[in-house]
Order: sequence, then C-alpha cells, then structure tokens
Amino acid sequence: GLTDCGIWNALKMTFVQLDDHFSEDESGSTVTVAMCLDGKLWTANVGDSRTILDNGIQLSEDAKPADPRYKKGIEYRGGRLFFDRINDYLAVARAIGDHCEHAIGINPRPKITVYPLSEIPKGTHLILTCDGIYEAASTHQVAALIRGHKNPSAAKLAEDLVYSAYSAGSQDNLTAMTIKL
Repeated sequence: GLTDCGIWNALKMTFVQLDDHFSEDESGSTVTVAMCLDGKLWTANVGDSRTILDNGIQLSEDAKPADPRYKKGIEYRGGRLFFDRINDYLAVARAIGDHCEHAIGINPRPKITVYPLSEIPKGTHLILTCDGIYEAASTHQVAALIRGHKNPSAAKLAEDLVYSAYSAGSQDNLTAMTIKL
C-alpha cells in the first residue's frame, strides 16, 4: 500500500532493479528523483546528483566514499579506497549500473528523505541537478540564483542554471530541472 514504509521500500527496490538491468559493459550513473505524494515530498538519490529547495535546504546526500559510513560499506562489499575513490576508480559510494571490476563496493540503494509539503512555502522551487553544477557553485549559491529570479518559467531557470555553471567553467556534465511547488 501507500504507507510510508511501502513507499520507502518501493523507492529502494526500484533503484536496485534498475541497477540489475545494466550490463557489465555499460557505465553507471548517479540519480536523483523527487515525487510529491500524499502531502509529502519524497526524494531518493545515489551518487552526487542533488535535490534542493530554493531556500537552501539540501534534500539529498552526496555519497562520498571517504565518509566513514560509506567507507565501512564499501570495504564490507570488497572495495577499497585510494585517494577518496573506490578502487582508485569511482568518486561516489552509491550509483546504479557500475558493474565493472573497478566498481566493487558500490551500493545502488538510494538515500531517501521525506519532507512535509505543508512546511514548504508556496512558490518555492524544487531543484534537481547533476554534480557538474556543483563544480561551479555551492548548494546555497544555486538556491540563491533560483530564488532571486522567480518570474521566469521553471524551464528558463534551469537553462540559466546550466548556462551559469558552464560559464563559470564546470567541466562535468550539466543537467538541471526546476519545479515550482
């Protein structure tokens, strides 16, 4: 059913099943998703893609391998850390699809958060981005950019965010989506 426990388990198992559909010769990915259901904002992420609100609240968690919680799980699953990378290869502790020999220790189970929609002011923007945006700006800088320009459409705000990160010199992939709540 649509109990909190049922939603939580469905999100976890969806990521695990998605991970199972990748073959060994395919690269993996980070993922961040959000959904509004029964008066709650649910987020789930693996890797270092982020979901934030334009008030600066970060709803997702970057899965950095050097974090002691992640390091313990990586080592338990047979991986090792070298220079803050798993097996000197991946810079994230959670991902989907990375099944190559260098990715031993990766976990596809997402970090899940739930936030009551009643605590989010009307007109707030939900911002989902890949990690390349954060090469150029902090969570608070991204939130301030979106918060400072509420009149354009959500699509235009996302376009401006990507362009700003590109102009600031980000060398990673750049993807953004904004949704006015």
